[in-house]
Amino acid sequence: MIKRLIFDVDNVLIPWKKEYSKSIDKALDELGIVKDNLDGETIQKVQLEWESTITKYDKKDMLNYFNKSLNANLTMKFVDLWQENLADCVSKNFSKSYYETFDYLSSKYELVALTNWFTDTQSERMKTAKIYKYFKAVYGGEFACKPNKESFIHAMGIYKPEECVMIGDNLKIDILGAKETGIKNLVWKDIHNQKENYISLLDGVIVIKEIEELKNIF
Repeated sequence: MIKRLIFDVDNVLIPWKKEYSKSIDKALDELGIVKDNLDGETIQKVQLEWESTITKYDKKDMLNYFNKSLNANLTMKFVDLWQENLADCVSKNFSKSYYETFDYLSSKYELVALTNWFTDTQSERMKTAKIYKYFKAVYGGEFACKPNKESFIHAMGIYKPEECVMIGDNLKIDILGAKETGIKNLVWKDIHNQKENYISLLDGVIVIKEIEELKNIF
């Protein structure tokens, strides 16, 4: 019997837009930092490099990596401003059916979010989207990053794998990672229309395009 639905955040609960990356440039501007190699695009590339080396998120470790890689002297104030700016990076045009979906699901199941980003930032973005109230908890990357089993076990809480559902947009990290942990109830949000390319990996996986489809599944 399903009791808990585990949602990824970006591109599942909240669509990600390219312009949200400008939150880095905004933080640099607010601090008056002007340096040739310090811009949103460059810092984002270094961020991805850092993410490939870690098993959990830590702001101080990320900042140290930035400074070492870019020969910079960024402070925690930059990280804090960046995260504050990201909190506002949420679409303001959600449909009525979007909220009806969470009304319905939260009336039947316990909803939690599992993200590889920082808990506070993603919580604030969910508040901006006006869906935070539907969720019992938000589990961030500070404990463990997907696809590590510890991340999914943390998000399952007191429930057994068979009592949980993982809903994500990244087939490798969200879906296959959850499957390796023992979660058999899997929902892949195929945002890039790649279903036909991964048929061999989708046995037992429910594929959706929009979050509203969950009302007809659960």
